[in-house]
Amino acid sequence: MLVTVGRLVPEKGLENAITVCNMLIEHNYDVKWYIIGDGVEKENLKKKIIEYDLQDKFILLGAQKNPYKWMKNCDIYVQTSKIEGFGITVYEAKMLAKPIVVSEIPAFQEQILNGVNGYLAKNNEIMYNKIVEIIENKDGIAEQFVENLKEENNRENKEELEKLYEVMDG
Repeated sequence: MLVTVGRLVPEKGLENAITVCNMLIEHNYDVKWYIIGDGVEKENLKKKIIEYDLQDKFILLGAQKNPYKWMKNCDIYVQTSKIEGFGITVYEAKMLAKPIVVSEIPAFQEQILNGVNGYLAKNNEIMYNKIVEIIENKDGIAEQFVENLKEENNRENKEELEKLYEVMDG
């Protein structure tokens, strides 16, 4: 199960997610890709989903009170943004230690170490290939990403706690 969380706006590049999902289906990968969010692009995305006949594979769930249950249960978190300030949902997926594939934009380059805690993808074909690599090597690369993210989370949490203790002791 793939999950993307974000507003349905052009900046999020969700038309690219539909294209990548179609590539996965065409190559016989049995995936379901859930999109959590709402926005002005909803009708355009629905048309493209119908055009590719992906109604049961690429699913627009709308806004959810608790997107974390979807993120927590996904196999891969994917973000196809064309532009982003700071990727909050990518940060959240990192905290949940999920294998991550994101578009290669500056905000995500600051968050993802390519091949260490996720993958950066310059285009749809690379995104497709990286998702396939995770699917086909679930016990390898996906597990390694999860372990690296857990280590990173522990290290960052420890550093933040130390800063907090310094302030409290000061």
